[in-house]
Amino acid sequence: MAPNPMLEEACSLKLFCVLILLAIWGSNVPAMAASASAARNAVPGMICKGTPDPALCARILSGTPANAPLNSQIAIITTYALRVSKAAYGAIGKDAESMRKWKKYRVRSETDSSSDGRLAEGAILDCLDLMGNSMDQMRATIGKVSKIGMTAAHTAARAQLMDARVSLSASLTFQSTCQDELSQHPGAAPGAKLVLRDGQLITGSLGIALSLADTLQGKLRP
Repeated sequence: MAPNPMLEEACSLKLFCVLILLAIWGSNVPAMAASASAARNAVPGMICKGTPDPALCARILSGTPANAPLNSQIAIITTYALRVSKAAYGAIGKDAESMRKWKKYRVRSETDSSSDGRLAEGAILDCLDLMGNSMDQMRATIGKVSKIGMTAAHTAARAQLMDARVSLSASLTFQSTCQDELSQHPGAAPGAKLVLRDGQLITGSLGIALSLADTLQGKLRP
């Protein structure tokens, strides 16, 4: 069968068009990816704009789906605070355990029983209890905000949010009191240093969660 010049020309033209389209599409891929990334970053940026620490808020919510409801974002931020608190709680718990073991086997000297030493030890033990209470309230907050019925009547949703906000506020109070005690009676205990170092992240994220709770409360007004 003899070659058909017209058919060959048509096929060549189609192949050429396909190659051109592929080249155009390939050149747009980076721009499309950059646009999608910018859109993702813009979502937490807009939500976090009115919070006490927009940069920390945006960092915590980075990667959160754009359609995530506000109560879910409050839960995400509170979960972050809980995760940081767990590490600090474990470290200060080791401080407390070391103090208990040391007291059991040592003969306290006059220096050991000094007022400053007792106050520092007392601050660590108090902080351990306060952080435990704070984490309990964070867990309660996460459970409560996750159950808020966003499609239910606003009256019911507001009551649920108020209940969650009480737990969130209590958690922040416990954390702040712990950090105040350690600041007033500083010592060389590594766990106490970790609590003071990461305390701003914990109280900062809880403050952000409270701010978003206020925003949600405004949206739920009748």
